[in-house]
Amino acid sequence: MVDQQSNQIMVITKDMLTNQLFRDGPRIAAAFDVLARGTLRECSEVLSMAQVMLIRHLRKGDDKGSEATCARLLYNAAHSYVAAVEVARKGYPRELGALMRIIVETIATVLAIALEGSATLEKFHNGKLETTKCIGVAKKALPFIGKLNGDLSNNFVHIGALHDTVNGARPYTQGDQSLDFVITTMKLMALLLDIVTEVIFATDIQEHRYWKREGEGWRFEPTEKTREWMDRFAPQAEASTSSAGTTVPDAPLGS
Repeated sequence: MVDQQSNQIMVITKDMLTNQLFRDGPRIAAAFDVLARGTLRECSEVLSMAQVMLIRHLRKGDDKGSEATCARLLYNAAHSYVAAVEVARKGYPRELGALMRIIVETIATVLAIALEGSATLEKFHNGKLETTKCIGVAKKALPFIGKLNGDLSNNFVHIGALHDTVNGARPYTQGDQSLDFVITTMKLMALLLDIVTEVIFATDIQEHRYWKREGEGWRFEPTEKTREWMDRFAPQAEASTSSAGTTVPDAPLGS
């Protein structure tokens, strides 16, 4: 076909999908890996710390208690994280935003179960929990989750002006805004998974990095060392450390 405006001939072949998957995708991913190697390594370390705690509880496959349920939800969120990064590696930063929004909702559901207890847990297992409303509950304990959810929802999930631009998969370059977005979001989401995993299984941990014991629950108050690391790793989350949030109660015994 001929583009009348540019006076260029465009050739459309029947192998466009396979070319993107097997020729262009790996090439774009290789460029991404070079530019984001340090970030990938850092995020892998953070994600691995969370998964160590989760794996212990996955053997309780038939357990409908809060800890086992939250472990499964968080473990699935971690796998969604890997999928989102893989999508971004192949040149699709906008789609990464949509997948990361699913993870935020999953984490918010976990916090809602922890904060509200058996009533919310029962609604979840009965399919009656409106998980989109869990964001409002979750941000009482972890304020920055609200802004993160809003940004991802408005820009990547709900159809808006951003979806009216034509952005095909292409190699990333240093200083590329889309690359900066991917790196920032990867760090924030890895951090969020680690933070929430720690509080759900706080009684299993001897040294807490993000949460401080208060009464029979836990308040988000990172240690000085952790706060300094957060400022370097994901400064976008810094505002939440100064906010007085709701305490997250211990999981009921035997839950």
